[in-house]
Amino acid sequence: MVQPYLGFPQKLSNVLDRPVGLTWTFGDTGPWKTLLNYLESPAFKANPPQALVWQFNEGQMMNLPGAAGQWEAASLMSDDAFLARVAKALQA
Repeated sequence: MVQPYLGFPQKLSNVLDRPVGLTWTFGDTGPWKTLLNYLESPAFKANPPQALVWQFNEGQMMNLPGAAGQWEAASLMSDDAFLARVAKALQA
C-alpha cells in the first residue's frame, strides 16, 4: 500500500544499495490480494526476491482477506484460502 509517488522503493534501494521493486494495485484490491497477485505471478516464480517487504496501513490489518465492504468482491477470500494460496505460491 506504499503509493509509488512517495518514493519508498527508490529510498530503500539507495539504503540497501541493491535493486528494489514495487508491486502496486490501484483501487480497492486490498493488500491480501495484492500480495497473492505477486506471489502467484510468473515474475516471482522466475526470479524470487531475497527479501519481501509487505507494508500496508495499520488500520487495514484488522480487515482480513474476507472483509466484505472493504475490498472489491474479486479480492475477497477466506483466511484459510489466503493462507493456502500463499503456501502453494511459495512451494518450489
